[in-house]
Amino acid sequence: MLYLNRDQIGIPEDLQTSMLEPLGTAFPDAEIRREHLTAPLIGIWPATHPPFDVRFHFPHMASCDGTPEQQALVALCMAQECRKHGIRIVMATKDASFVCAVEEGDTVTDLLDPDRWSFINPNLLGHGDIMHSYPSPDQDESPGHSPDQHD
Repeated sequence: MLYLNRDQIGIPEDLQTSMLEPLGTAFPDAEIRREHLTAPLIGIWPATHPPFDVRFHFPHMASCDGTPEQQALVALCMAQECRKHGIRIVMATKDASFVCAVEEGDTVTDLLDPDRWSFINPNLLGHGDIMHSYPSPDQDESPGHSPDQHD
């Protein structure tokens, strides 16, 4: 799963640090720590689930390899911190063709609802609100999309 700025290209540079506290609240039984291997990341080791990472691909985006529920929790934490910078984010499939806006007040259930996901033209990323983009004529919307089909 990718996490992208809804309005332009870029995420806050302090996101890797500022997300530690919200992630600790979201995953209270997990060991959480910052690392810097090939890319800056936060490693999360839940007590009852396999570990997963939140990777930061500065300045453009972040990604997460957890379960759909973990990815949604990460999105809620990230959105909370990005709002402090006036940035709105979307969750996006790896090819960035389907996105879900992460709004204040959303829950994990909201973000996993297939009706919340929209087909977009990834070529329009960085050119205004991506939730109002329209697919190019040569791209076809896939009916019945589920967010975990393309993560």
